[in-house]
Amino acid sequence: MSLDLVELEENLRPARVGGWKGDECRNRPRGLSEPPYQAREAEDKAELEAAAWCGSEELRTLHLQPVGQGAAQGAGRARSLSSPYNTGGSVSREASPEDEKGPGVPWALQLPPSPESDQTRRRSRGYSEGARVLRDLWNRNVECYQFPVPPEPKVPRGYLVFAEQNGGCFELRWSGALAAFTPSQPVPTFKLTNNGGRSELCRAVGGPNVKKFYRGWLQYIKLAAQSGARLAIHSNVAKQPVAIYVMLRGDSTIVPLKVGGEAVPLGGVFAVAVVGARNDGLRGVRQLEPQVFLSIGDKIGASMPLGER
Repeated sequence: MSLDLVELEENLRPARVGGWKGDECRNRPRGLSEPPYQAREAEDKAELEAAAWCGSEELRTLHLQPVGQGAAQGAGRARSLSSPYNTGGSVSREASPEDEKGPGVPWALQLPPSPESDQTRRRSRGYSEGARVLRDLWNRNVECYQFPVPPEPKVPRGYLVFAEQNGGCFELRWSGALAAFTPSQPVPTFKLTNNGGRSELCRAVGGPNVKKFYRGWLQYIKLAAQSGARLAIHSNVAKQPVAIYVMLRGDSTIVPLKVGGEAVPLGGVFAVAVVGARNDGLRGVRQLEPQVFLSIGDKIGASMPLGER
């Protein structure tokens, strides 16, 4: 039987069986807004089969009772929940100071002892199956409600930014940008706080000497490689778009980095070349000798090795 938390709530409707009195009203579990819940008649086949296993047509009551430390203080919180599964068991939890603020520790299903009379022994198989179904259903839905999956931790990213001041300069910025790398090593705190997380990589790269512009890209990629990062190219400078090619270690395969593509790990990269986006010198080339790759890259743009082959 498969039943999620929403379906469980939809299959239960409150039935007034007397009012709350005094401390009972103030101390009732927050998960139960009305006294006792009476199960709606099962509609799907799985629920009908589970009820049949229990061997009884009448509803039995599960008691919500605080246990362990704080049981005496929480005695006024005992409530009941009707069930079509005829387990005769109880659902309980340890009383918590957080009860007045919201749900505390989860409620847990306490199964009753095995039946001993001749009449109930004949139903023992259905009894245990019904108890198991209810236990699994209850605990699964409590777990889904009480323990949501935590979000993945955020990882800071170093961005490459081009600025017009100082004759045109590249900046390393921890928000924004042309490119981004995600380091595999912890980032020192001062890099995130000093000057708003900014540090200038190079300046005077916006003039007629385009090699300085290409080398600014190389300087950023080198920093990313030194931190064992994954590199992603987000955009280009409109006045001077570039194409970036990397040579992999081992078989010297050449791979172009696509703008807007997925982040690429730099651990397996031997060398990198940055050229003009319209230059065809390396376009379509699949493999070269490392020295030839570096030579062509430096001739038509800028290139550098990132480590040993």
